Amino acid sequence: MSSIYDRTDIYDLLEDQTHWSAYKKHWKTLLQGKNVHSFLDVSIGSGSVTLPLCELGVQLAGSDLSEEMIRKCKEKASAAGYEIELKSCDFRKLSCWEGKQFDCVASTGNSLPHVNNDDVLTALEQMNSLVKKGGYLYLDTRNWEKF
Repeated sequence: MSSIYDRTDIYDLLEDQTHWSAYKKHWKTLLQGKNVHSFLDVSIGSGSVTLPLCELGVQLAGSDLSEEMIRKCKEKASAAGYEIELKSCDFRKLSCWEGKQFDCVASTGNSLPHVNNDDVLTALEQMNSLVKKGGYLYLDTRNWEKF
């Protein structure tokens, strides 16, 4: 049985222009006044959260555990005319990005709560190792019980 994270046809059902515009506005507001030109999303999924960064002139890169999500993200980026570097890897082991540094490294899509506390610490250490001096970590988490 496949995971929801491999079912991009279901995962992106709610994605539309309103959703895209809301995330674009979110990123524009959040990054205002910050020197962020390169951005790595280590749980990029199908790209619905961070692809709007491309419209703001940010060089986006991403990785995800699901190769199907990476395929879908690549398809969506290509259709929009964006060239982004994508890799398949676990955010607890980010050696696929070794030697690279980014102005901001993020975990989006509420991904961190899906691993145990020790693995959260490992993921944060891995992410932090890829942040340029003076750069940023961005964590997107939600408490679904409060919605």
